[in-house]
Amino acid sequence: MDPSNLAICIGPNMLSPGTDNALPLEVQKEMNDKVTVLVEFLINNCSEIFEEDIAFPACALAEESPEHTDSSTGMRRDWGCH
Repeated sequence: MDPSNLAICIGPNMLSPGTDNALPLEVQKEMNDKVTVLVEFLINNCSEIFEEDIAFPACALAEESPEHTDSSTGMRRDWGCH
């Protein structure tokens, strides 16, 4: 899963207003879009933000098991590991 898709999945769960806010749908969508952009930025720049080498379990898994492929395409998954 690339950073954009990951941000779409986890961003709203990480940074969402409380459930007691009855915001209009358009405002909720706008906030969701901004949260997604922010979380994607954090994912893409985590090394610079935290200034340390962060271990990504998926990277270790990808290096240990090169047979991981995307079932829809049959191609090897790109875990975004560097």
